[in-house]
Amino acid sequence: MQAPSRESSNQHGNFHSGGWMLLIAGGLVLAVGLVYFPVLGCGFVGLDDGNNIFLNPDMGGLSWERLSNFMGNFHSARRSMPVGWLGFSVVFTWQGLEPAGYHAASLAWHALATVGLFLASHNILRLRSEPASGAGYRALVAAGLVAALWALHPLRTEVVAWASGLLYSQAAALAFLAVWLWTLRWSAASRSGWYAGGAALALTLSLLTYPLALGVPVVCWLLDRLHGHERGTLADPRATRAGRLSISWGVVVLCGVAMAVLLTTLVSRQAAAINFAAMPSLGNFSWFERGIQALYVWGYDLVVFVLPTDLAPVYTTLYQLSPAAPRVYVMAGAGLVGLLAVIVLARHHPGLAGWALAYSALALPVLGLTEHPWITHDRYTGLLHPVLAVGAFHWLRNRNWARHFYPIAGLVMVVILAAACQARSLIGIWADPWSHLARLEQTLPRDAWAGYYLGNVSAGVLFLDGRFERIDPALDRAESLAPGWSAAPVRAEFAGLIRQHREFTQKGWPDHELAPLAVLHYLHGKSFQERKDWFTARAHFQAAVRASAGFAEAGLEEAWCALELNQPLAARQRLEQVIASPGSLAFGAREQSFWRLLAAVHRARGEMSLETATLTRARERMAVSLKP
Repeated sequence: MQAPSRESSNQHGNFHSGGWMLLIAGGLVLAVGLVYFPVLGCGFVGLDDGNNIFLNPDMGGLSWERLSNFMGNFHSARRSMPVGWLGFSVVFTWQGLEPAGYHAASLAWHALATVGLFLASHNILRLRSEPASGAGYRALVAAGLVAALWALHPLRTEVVAWASGLLYSQAAALAFLAVWLWTLRWSAASRSGWYAGGAALALTLSLLTYPLALGVPVVCWLLDRLHGHERGTLADPRATRAGRLSISWGVVVLCGVAMAVLLTTLVSRQAAAINFAAMPSLGNFSWFERGIQALYVWGYDLVVFVLPTDLAPVYTTLYQLSPAAPRVYVMAGAGLVGLLAVIVLARHHPGLAGWALAYSALALPVLGLTEHPWITHDRYTGLLHPVLAVGAFHWLRNRNWARHFYPIAGLVMVVILAAACQARSLIGIWADPWSHLARLEQTLPRDAWAGYYLGNVSAGVLFLDGRFERIDPALDRAESLAPGWSAAPVRAEFAGLIRQHREFTQKGWPDHELAPLAVLHYLHGKSFQERKDWFTARAHFQAAVRASAGFAEAGLEEAWCALELNQPLAARQRLEQVIASPGSLAFGAREQSFWRLLAAVHRARGEMSLETATLTRARERMAVSLKP
C-alpha cells in the first residue's frame, strides 16, 4: 500500500510551514505599513484627543504615582482602563505631545493585531484534516487572507489614523493574542495550562485597555467545541455533560475575568464623569428602546463590513429613537430577521448558530444597552468582523474547497486591494482638525442631532486655535446644515470663554496675542512643575510654544525643565531660540528669569567664567542682584 504523503500524514496538514508563516506574517506587516504609513503625518483632532491626551490633566510621563492613579481613574472615562492609560503614558514618555508618536504606536499595535489574527485564524482553519495535497498551504493562505481583509478594511482607518484610536488597536492586538494562545492548547496538551494562563493574561490586559473583548470567553468556548467536534471527542458517550459542553477550567477563568471587568464598568457608569453623563435609568431609556438600538447595531455592523460606504468619524442615526427614524426600524428589523433566520437554520446548520453566538457575544459591549442616545463608530467593529471572515473560510473548507480555492482566493485578493485603496484615501480625514471637520460636514445627516458636532466641535477647535472671528460664521453654517438645531447656547458659552481668556491674558501677558491652547498648555506645565514632574511639564511648555510661536515665557519655562532634567545643552539651545525671537524680552519674557537661567546653564556645564560674565551683564542691566 502506498504511504501517505508527508504533508497529508499530519492531522493539521503540517508541511514544515514555519518558513511560510514567517513569510506571510512579514507580508502582512509590510502591507499594513504601506497602506497606513501616511498616518505618521496626522495630528490631533477635536474629537476626544484633547480629553484623552494633550489636555488631559492626568496624562504625562511614566511614574509610580501616575501608575497608581490609573488604577482608580474613573473621572476621565466611565470605565476602568488602566492599561489603556498606561499605553498613552508610555508614548508620552517617548514622544511627549508630538502626535506622530501616538500614530506610530497605534500603527505598531495594528500590525501586531494583524499577525495575532493570522496566527489564530491558521490554528482554527487547519482543524479539519484534508487528504488532498496542499491542505496545509491552503489553510495558511486562507488565514493570511482573513488577516489582510481585516487589517486593510476601511473600517480600520479610524483606529489607526486617530490618535485616541490607540486604545482600540492595543485592545484588539491583545485580544487576538489571547485567542491565538488559547488555540495553541490544542496541539500542545502538556503545556495547555500555560497557554490557558497566557490567554487569560492577554485577555485581562485587553479588557483593561478598553473593554471591547468581553465576548472572547464565549468565542474560546465555541472554538473548543469546534475542536472537539473535529477530533470527534464530543460524540464520546462516556463524556460527562461538562465534557460534552467543552467547559474547561480555562473557560471558567476567562469568564471570571470578563465578568469582573464588566461589573467594574457598570459600577463606574453609575456616576457622571467630567465629560460624560451618568448611565440612564430604565425610566429614561426603556428596554424596548435598548432592544431596538441593539438590533440596529447588530445588523448595521454586519452590513457595513460588506458595504463600507459613506464612512465618517461620527454617525448620529441612533439619536433619533424618539421618535425613531424609519431607517432605524428598517435596520433593526433586518437584524431581527437575521437572528430568527439563524434560529430556524441552526437545526440543519449547527455551525451557523455558533457563528451567530460568537458574533453576538463580541458585539455585546457595543450594542448600546447602557447608553442613550448611542452612537455607532467604525472603531467598535474591530473584533466582530474576523468572526465573519473566519466563519466564511471555515464553511468553504467544510465543503472541500480544494477545487475552487484559487479562484476564491483571487477574488478575495481583489476585494482586499479595493478595500486597501479606500482605507488609504480615508487617512486624510484624520490629518488635521480642519479636514476632520470638513468630513463631518460631508457625511452627517441634515438633522438637529448633527448640530452638536457641526457646531460645538468646530467652535471648540476654532476657540483653542485662537480664531475667534471664525466661530460665529461656523455656527451660522452649522445651523444651516442642521435644521432644527439652535446655536444660541453655544454662542453664549464661547462668548464667555473668549471674554475670560482675554481678561486672563491681559493680566499675565498684556503684550501677547496667545491662542487659548497655548495658555492651557502653559498652565498645565506650571501645574506639573509644582509637582516636580519636570518631564511632563516640559512637554506642555513645548506644546505651548508650538501653539504660539512667540510665547517666550513658555520657552523659558521649557529651558528650566530641561535644566532640572540635567540637560543643560538642551536648555541652552532653547534659550538661544528665545533670545533670537525679535523683541522677545521686551514683549514680556521674564528678563530676570532669563539671566538666572543662563547663569545656571553655564554653572551646570562647568563654565564658571561664562557664569560670572552672565551675572555681570545682568547686573549692568539691573536684572539681577546675585553674586556669582
